[in-house]
Amino acid sequence: MSSALKLRRDTSANIAVATGAAGEVFVDTTKNTLVVNDGATTGGFPLARVSDVQTGLLNTATTGGTVNALTATLPTVNATALTNGQQIMLISSGANTSNAALVLTLGATVQASKSILKGSGQQLAPGDTGTAGYPMGLVYSATLNAYVLLNPATAVSVGSQWLASGLTPTYISANSFSLTGNQATEFHVGRRLQFTTTAGMVYGSIVTSVFGALTTVTMQMDLSQVLDSGLSVANLSILRADHSGVPVGDVPIRSVVVSSSTAFLDFTLDNATYESFELFYTCIIPVATSDTLSFRAAVAGVVQSTAVYTHANYAFLNTASNPGGVTGDSLIYLTPGGIVNNLATGGGTTGSFKLLGAASTTNNKVLTHQGNYFNTGGNFGGTLGFGEVSIPAAALSGFRLFFAAGNIASGTFTLYGKKRAF
Repeated sequence: MSSALKLRRDTSANIAVATGAAGEVFVDTTKNTLVVNDGATTGGFPLARVSDVQTGLLNTATTGGTVNALTATLPTVNATALTNGQQIMLISSGANTSNAALVLTLGATVQASKSILKGSGQQLAPGDTGTAGYPMGLVYSATLNAYVLLNPATAVSVGSQWLASGLTPTYISANSFSLTGNQATEFHVGRRLQFTTTAGMVYGSIVTSVFGALTTVTMQMDLSQVLDSGLSVANLSILRADHSGVPVGDVPIRSVVVSSSTAFLDFTLDNATYESFELFYTCIIPVATSDTLSFRAAVAGVVQSTAVYTHANYAFLNTASNPGGVTGDSLIYLTPGGIVNNLATGGGTTGSFKLLGAASTTNNKVLTHQGNYFNTGGNFGGTLGFGEVSIPAAALSGFRLFFAAGNIASGTFTLYGKKRAF
């Protein structure tokens, strides 16, 4: 006749405070598993079931705390200390906004707070822990004395040229927004951004990024695109502007379309990133009946209007040429003096100029230009010339374009920078 062997049994709560004899086995009726005792350890050592291993129950938890100071508890673990290479799966409660750390509780033992790193010990980027519900795979490294995140959420996606920042931008104006915390390192000058707004996806380049109580970012938006109050996402370009992986070459910096009377246009120069600049202007129409497209340089943000300019040009009309030049002038002519017609159908003036040596603090700066124009006599002509800015001891911070006698009625201006080799 067969007989049944029955072991001592109780609930998880009661077994957790009991100390069994060495070799004694309890049956946990709450978890339907066995608990082996050593005669000294309260609660004994619960055995894992196949389903526990398959579902990851033993090393999976949802994070608490804050997005940068995470907490998590693995209640079924009997270990009291972390072991090198120990794997943990945490379900994120929200994307981090800066460096992150985790306080992990193993069973009833609270571990000291330890940083969450990635790679070979780098701090996390904003958004690396992913939005709520994102599964984070962590491994404890005794060498780093930290948790290493194996799958940072901002890792590059195949086929995408944008990285999720994990941050929520706050709309300020058509070309500016703010972020919590100091984000100036990732949101640095020159980096391209992709935005989600009410109007859809819009794009631009960072002009300034300043950290105070918040990080305030000012953009040069592409063409006629703007930010609006529906701004909800700001994604980062994969390529950085401060240490770019792009080979040297021409990079569009700013494009402006003038559609109503404008007194002047100011452009900012990023001498740290670009070694020279070229501006193209297309169909620039003056308000005045006959005018001269002109250039002035800026130093430390102040436009220079004193006699620091030298310029000369040739005006070509049919087979004739008309050379002219001025030394010690208060501006540089990009077209012959007083000759551009304001008739819209004539196209005004179209051309380009190169600005060389803008960053120099020992030499004068040089400008070369060429273009064509529709003159006051109703004829088309061409111009070729050069200019010099006699300010050797200071770098140029920017420049101003304007008509000498009146406003700009319409036209398109696009500034390019030739990348420096880092």
